This record gives sequence, C-alpha cells and structure tokens, in this order.
Amino acid sequence: MSIADIVRSIPKGGVATFGDISCACYGHRNGGRGVGSAVEAETNKKVKSFPWWRVVHKGLIPKDEEARKLHECEYVKFCNGAV
Repeated sequence: MSIADIVRSIPKGGVATFGDISCACYGHRNGGRGVGSAVEAETNKKVKSFPWWRVVHKGLIPKDEEARKLHECEYVKFCNGAV
C-alpha cells in the first residue's frame, strides 16, 4: 500500500501521525520525513479528494489554520494541545 493510499484510507474524523504511516509502509517509525514529502507532493497536485489534513505531527493540533478548520468540519476534538 502506498503512502497516498494509506492517507486516503484514514476515515473522516480520524487522524494518523507521520510515524504511524511510516510504520505501516516501512515497518518502522523513522520515515516520517519521507511520509511528509510524499504527502506534500500529493497535496501539490491539487487533488481535492486527498485528505492531507488528517496527517498530523505527533498528534499535535495543526498550526495551519486551514487544517484546523477542516478538522473542525469533521468534528475532530482538540484537548490539551492535541487531537
């Protein structure tokens, strides 16, 4: 399964960390930067259906305002600085 396929499989209202996706693809959590690059490349394709906002850094609330709004639209709860 590709990184893009894993991101697309994250359900509405759900999140996964870069490390979670790295673990699913490579068998270890050390590939987070590669996952980030792949997510960014897919996002740059301007594919409306690609849910890039569901991938978060260590479960923390995204600093990106657009990502926060998309999470809120999916009823993701924020608590103590994390999702």
